[in-house]
Amino acid sequence: MSHTNENENETVTPEAVRGPDGELMTRQDLPPFREKHWGAKRKAQVVTAVESGLLSLREARRRYELSIEEFVTWQRALHSHGTRGLQAIALRLSQGRERRRNRTNERRQAKALRHGGRHA
Repeated sequence: MSHTNENENETVTPEAVRGPDGELMTRQDLPPFREKHWGAKRKAQVVTAVESGLLSLREARRRYELSIEEFVTWQRALHSHGTRGLQAIALRLSQGRERRRNRTNERRQAKALRHGGRHA
C-alpha cells in the first residue's frame, strides 16, 4: 500500500507489488493507456494496482477511461469469484452488446420492408 511519509507529508508509492497471479508487478506491467480490449487478467491487474497503491483510483480512471461503477464492478467480481468472475462480466457484456446489435438490425430490416425494401 502507499503510505504518507511523516517527515515530508508526501505519499510514497511502491515500486512493485504482488500481482493477481502472485508475480511481482510494476507500473510497466500494467495494461497500456486507454486499453480497449479488456481480458480478465488486465482487469485484475488494474484492481490489484489500485488496491496496493501502485496506481491511484483517480489515475486508473483517467488512464483507462473507467467509470467508478465499472471499476467497482471489476473489484467486486475479483473479490467474490477471482478472475473467473471477471471473465463472466466480459461474457455478459459481450452477449448484451450482441443482443442490442441484433435488435437494431431487426428494426432496420423491418423499417426497410415497410418502406418497400428501400434502406431507411
